[in-house]
Amino acid sequence: MSRPDVLVVDSKFPEPDRDSGSLRMYNLLLVLKELSKSIAFASRTTTQASQYSRLLESVGITLIQGPAGEYIRWTEDRYDLAILSRPANASEMIEPLRRKYPSARIVFDTVDLHHLRLYREARVTGNARALRQALMYKAQETYLAKNADCTFVVSANEKEELSGYCPGCDIRVVSNIHDVSPSGRGFDGREGIFFIGSFSHRPNIDAVLYYASEIYPEIRGRLPGIKCHIIGEYPPPEVQALACEDLIVVGYVEEIEPYFENCRLSIAPLRYGAGVKGKVLLSMSRGVPVVGTQIAAEGIPSNGEPGILTADSALEFYKAVQRVYGDRALWERLSKGGIKTIQEHFSPDAARTTLAELFRDFGFLSHGMD
Repeated sequence: MSRPDVLVVDSKFPEPDRDSGSLRMYNLLLVLKELSKSIAFASRTTTQASQYSRLLESVGITLIQGPAGEYIRWTEDRYDLAILSRPANASEMIEPLRRKYPSARIVFDTVDLHHLRLYREARVTGNARALRQALMYKAQETYLAKNADCTFVVSANEKEELSGYCPGCDIRVVSNIHDVSPSGRGFDGREGIFFIGSFSHRPNIDAVLYYASEIYPEIRGRLPGIKCHIIGEYPPPEVQALACEDLIVVGYVEEIEPYFENCRLSIAPLRYGAGVKGKVLLSMSRGVPVVGTQIAAEGIPSNGEPGILTADSALEFYKAVQRVYGDRALWERLSKGGIKTIQEHFSPDAARTTLAELFRDFGFLSHGMD
């Protein structure tokens, strides 16, 4: 019994300063490295060397050059465990990996349930193409869960959802992973609010447009002068067109910490999505309270005050912003509650416990080892 040689396949080298999925993957790789004999990372498509590939190399992860599918065909390397992230990558790679390494264990990492996100988009927006995609992804994700040795989901909600289609499948929660790093600055030293999220992800575009059209007019009329910073790469023209004195479209920033340090509140007015929301967890890990929809809070344990106040209608959302922004005691409770929630459920220790148990069940670690 020994620690495994691990192969991880994803769409690209993770870019942890640019999107939530990349941050999760990067932190997941760090935990996997602790538990493995060796770990290699392959991109499904050709990805040129960059600061992100060098980042992986700097922490001791071997990089596979060239598309993962070609690599599997010619390599003589051997792997005990392969983790295939996202349905498109897993669909392409699962059969070649089974043929190449018949004794290896294969894990399908959903990242989020794509079919659920797209179904919700179709329901909210009436987008027929999203509904067709949802049906395709449901079939794909069901097939992969039934044919992998284990499937990772990011929340108990999604475990319950997928288990309904795949009874008896080994489905485990391996969620987003965040270090707690609260700012020392308290309620009085802060002003303004912010939204953070990559605009290559459609739910974020919809959320900002919804905020600007339905929620921002209430805030501008009743809480004048409070600036909202819209942070995230690739803002499309319709988002850029929203820019005004109190609604600042920042775009991508290399250093996000000043916003966590100086703003009083994070917002997540998502109308659809799936999984857990990195924008929410990242804010909570920094001690910044969040006002978000029920979709934004999905997958976050709700015992106590977990760091997010939820509201779904535009008027209730405004009222929640007003409450947290103006109530020092509530702000402090939410700030502390968010940090506690991250420590208990979304920390590297929490992920390490789940992954070590998986490794023991696969026979890679003896019980008592971690």
